[in-house]
Amino acid sequence: MSPNIEGAVLFAELVRAGLKTICFCSVRKICELVLSYAQQHLRASDERLAGSITAYRGGLNATDRRRIERQLYDGSVRGVTATSTLELGVDIAALDAIVMVGFPGSVASLWQRAGRCGRAPDADALCFVVPYPSAIDQWVVRHPARVLSMPLEAAVVDIDNHHILGMHLLCAAAEEPLSAAAGDRELFGERRYDEALKALAAAERVIPIAENPGSWMAHPLVEGPAQGVNIRAIEPDLVRVVHRFRRRRSQPRIAEAIAGGGGGAEAAGEEEGEETIDEVERWRVYYEYFEGAVFLNQGRKFVVTSLDLGAGVALVAPTDVRYYTAACDSTSILVQQRLPLPAAPLAAKPDGAAAGTSAGGCEARFGRVRVRLAVRAYLKIWQTTGEAFEEVPLALPPKEYDTRACWIDLQPDAWPRRRRLVLTDRPSRKWVSGLGPGGVKRELQPAAPRAGPRVEEEAAAAAAEAADDDDEEEEELAIDLEAGLHAAAHALLAVTPLRLSCKPADLGCECEAFKERKLRSKRLLLFDRCVGGIGLTERVATAMPELLRSALELMTSCDCDDGCWLCVHSSVCTEYNACTSKKAAIAVIEGLLAAPPPPPPPL
Repeated sequence: MSPNIEGAVLFAELVRAGLKTICFCSVRKICELVLSYAQQHLRASDERLAGSITAYRGGLNATDRRRIERQLYDGSVRGVTATSTLELGVDIAALDAIVMVGFPGSVASLWQRAGRCGRAPDADALCFVVPYPSAIDQWVVRHPARVLSMPLEAAVVDIDNHHILGMHLLCAAAEEPLSAAAGDRELFGERRYDEALKALAAAERVIPIAENPGSWMAHPLVEGPAQGVNIRAIEPDLVRVVHRFRRRRSQPRIAEAIAGGGGGAEAAGEEEGEETIDEVERWRVYYEYFEGAVFLNQGRKFVVTSLDLGAGVALVAPTDVRYYTAACDSTSILVQQRLPLPAAPLAAKPDGAAAGTSAGGCEARFGRVRVRLAVRAYLKIWQTTGEAFEEVPLALPPKEYDTRACWIDLQPDAWPRRRRLVLTDRPSRKWVSGLGPGGVKRELQPAAPRAGPRVEEEAAAAAAEAADDDDEEEEELAIDLEAGLHAAAHALLAVTPLRLSCKPADLGCECEAFKERKLRSKRLLLFDRCVGGIGLTERVATAMPELLRSALELMTSCDCDDGCWLCVHSSVCTEYNACTSKKAAIAVIEGLLAAPPPPPPPL
């Protein structure tokens, strides 16, 4: 049984038993899906109970959120499916049970969600975790005592993100003028402070104070800037999801009553209107709200009929189709600038020793990157079987944004002399069946094998080297290097939430298995999915050796042959987990950790 269905049934049965329950889900789509399953389960026996549960997630307007909170408090709503929006900042008393569909991503979130129920001193409470067949969830299931005894992960706050800093400076300027003389410039960092104020002044959000040079105040026309700060998303540009409808009016207009009839919708007492049912970040449109996309909202199914990115509006209509959709996207990453890491490490090993940035002979690097997201088509997938039956082309403009990343460049001498990695001569695309977001099954078209003079030269050089080293017994590993890097990145994403307060979906990895070969060296790269970055990759870079060891432990402890959902497959992989190899990933990480340290720089 799917964990989503299992969690939905458990949630529905707790509500049926009279227990006020929250069912936490990882993302909005799963939140709506679990609500739909739970309503179907309850509707079979009691329609009233099916109407007593709802969804609470990001994207709902403030009125709907307050209404659901009020109904949950007074008992008219007996249960909600929710994302992390109900973890913090909402006071809900007298909860009896918590269901978590999937490990929430961090130990801090695990305790926070579990602490939502049983707050009264004499109250009993239930807390369930329904694990996914993913690497992090299965690791938690196999090591429950270790997880419950682990310290809370380090919180990540990054004021280097100009989006975050600008919003906070505007709120501060509305309360009291910002002043360099008062030390505000040094407090926020001189360069960051100046850049953020320059951007706010260009947008006419702050103005200088003539009587006090170096001081700034919020523009008089800016009212309540704190109300405009979205605590659930960094990206300021939102897209409205609008449902246009036609419905029968409860009472006809006076002119219609006097006329006593006529033709058309007006005479029939019908009216047209529209309502905003969701507000989503612009990047989310590329995955879930493109034209033709099918999605759920409060248990109802809609299809996107048109999308206007310029106006920031997606028009939708109700539908009852028996399929769902998934975007076919590609991501490319360009490193723009290397940045220095802090001298003092930001992470510590479990034994208290400081964790450095050097993994064997390869040093973890950190810097600014530009991410380019392109969606060329989307798939229609049958709900019952998970089989894709149609690929529909899309013409969305590519989206580019700046963020931060950390990476390790694989150097030719990064492995010990007696262990040599040989890149197998394989097709650039293999026939593989991969599962991606939403459990989509996809077949990838094969291409011609790599061949040509360059390959022959490489083979001849390898043969000559082997002949010269006949007196040495050398261990030679023939692996698919791209598949190893892809799988190693997935393993790193799986173990990172155990050290940082984040979820695997907060970070992305680079996969170049199906792209043209680059002139630069191969690399293992993770990037922050948030615009501007929120400091995650900086923390990952400082803890890289320990994360590599944890990823290696995760893979070597799995009994599968060459990769599965318990080690190197990821439910958020945009390449549908194609071209991944656990054996190659183990060889890559072992090579990184065992390589001799780099020589010191010359004096």
